[in-house]
Amino acid sequence: MIECKELNQSFETKEELFKALRDNAKDIISLKCSEVHKSSEKGQAVESKGLINKETTKGTLELKEDNIYPVINTIGYLDSHRDLHVKGIWNKSAKEQNGRIHYVSDHSLKIADVIAWKADVNVLVKDVRWTDVGYKYAGYTEALVFEIPKNKLRHKEALQIINDGLEIENSVRMQYVKIVLCYDSEEKEDLEYKENFDKYYSLIQNKEDFENLTYFYAVLEAKIVSEGSMVVAGSNSATRVLQNKHIESQISTQKETDKAVESQINTLEAKDKLSIYSFN
Repeated sequence: MIECKELNQSFETKEELFKALRDNAKDIISLKCSEVHKSSEKGQAVESKGLINKETTKGTLELKEDNIYPVINTIGYLDSHRDLHVKGIWNKSAKEQNGRIHYVSDHSLKIADVIAWKADVNVLVKDVRWTDVGYKYAGYTEALVFEIPKNKLRHKEALQIINDGLEIENSVRMQYVKIVLCYDSEEKEDLEYKENFDKYYSLIQNKEDFENLTYFYAVLEAKIVSEGSMVVAGSNSATRVLQNKHIESQISTQKETDKAVESQINTLEAKDKLSIYSFN
């Protein structure tokens, strides 16, 4: 049996599933776009690890002294709702809403829960290495990142968590704007959905987390709704707070890391150490 949460049904064959998805595609996508989501409720949490980041490339995140960089969301990870955030999802919203987004605790917009006020939050879209946000995948993920001067943090408990290096995550309050349905059908009437599947399937980093991954939704555009948040457990633990401590250290090689990532790590020079704490 193949379960479909969106339709609250189970299907004996892929063909039955695909027909139901085809018949209900507009309603499913309309519903997904009408809801305001908290990414901490969409279920992607995995173990986090800290690594040293020395090299940079065009477009990657460069850490400035005396700032913190909460990684609020990352692309390429399929969540429990089968939603895949793809490259460019945050570009429009980050540009339009920069200076309008607060950094808060637990998705609360109460005054006492504001960690940094909107005037002090610079919203960025930057490339961050997967290994720097706790995953063993090679290469980079595109991340929604907040750049905040540390002296502008107003929340004592949040500042203490950061200073103590405690494990914590980040989450974004968001609304989907553009989504496409993707499924692996060979039927002529499903050509559009098959093309979507073939286009975006290779972007999924965590395929092994799913059985019968025959369909998913590619989220092409989303908008930030009012805030990004520090939470105890988020949906996507590839969301951390990065800081440049400017202290010398040696690079420790990850256990259980594939050869491509190990090769990448071993080329780094051990100069600037990033204190990386888990957030989503």
